[in-house]
Amino acid sequence: MTRLDTIASQSAAKGTAVLRRGAVELVRAPPPQPLLGEGMEQDKVNAYLTLYTALVTTVKAAAPMVPFITESIYRNLVCSVDKNAPISVHLRDFLTANEAWIDPALEDNMEVA
Repeated sequence: MTRLDTIASQSAAKGTAVLRRGAVELVRAPPPQPLLGEGMEQDKVNAYLTLYTALVTTVKAAAPMVPFITESIYRNLVCSVDKNAPISVHLRDFLTANEAWIDPALEDNMEVA
């Protein structure tokens, strides 16, 4: 056995030991707690709607650059929920700015920070 073989087998043994320790720690770890606790139903709804809006907006914006993956995501996100939605993300109008969402005071505070 050459020195290189010896080093490779020692490295493999160390790597296996690290993986075993990690697996044992994962098994012993307590189950993860939910992101939002009990009694915060409206906060959960708001968080999910915000996430949904952000994902759909990102998919619409990215559709011209990565058409196939955005199409799949769009159909899973939108078409599964809204039966009246266009069948393809590419058949939707491109994004436009919603003037009601612009908050000049918030923009001024962001410039200061």
